[in-house]
Amino acid sequence: GADVLARFHRIRPESVIVGSGSDEIIRMLCEAYLDPEDEVIVSQYAFIRFRQQAAVMGAGIIEVPMTDWTHDLETMARAANPRTKLVFVANPNNPTGTDNTTGELQDLLQAVPAAPLVVVDEAFSQFAEENDDYPRSLPLLVRRHPNLVVIRTFSQAYGLAGLRVGYAAGDPEVLGWLDRI
Repeated sequence: GADVLARFHRIRPESVIVGSGSDEIIRMLCEAYLDPEDEVIVSQYAFIRFRQQAAVMGAGIIEVPMTDWTHDLETMARAANPRTKLVFVANPNNPTGTDNTTGELQDLLQAVPAAPLVVVDEAFSQFAEENDDYPRSLPLLVRRHPNLVVIRTFSQAYGLAGLRVGYAAGDPEVLGWLDRI
């Protein structure tokens, strides 16, 4: 599984981990990186699992309001502080159907300190890839940013919801912690 996905995305096999849907990947990220004194940043109306899994770990949740029903990545970056461990972005977002551009995502990745992981959930990416300015996270951004984790799933576009097949791509050291879990 992971080897085939790595070849498809032109990244190293150790840069991919497979899970039971994106939900399991989100849970593992929260288990690996959050303690009760930590914080996560999420956008208003973002995927509820981000908040739920962070709350299970006892982490504080900073919710940033949307602008025009779209994640305000600039404000999310400004909200990062030394206690921030994860910044979650669903791109495109469900239920609003909006997405962030390549420039907005690159600005976020450059604006946040190196410590927090930026987790971009691209569960619905197949529905936005035709947009000219939709980020090409895999392989380009993942190769350039060791604090970026991209989550994808086969549940949405491929009708495999009952099988719960998802994966994450990112820095091998980051994914190594998930593998331990």
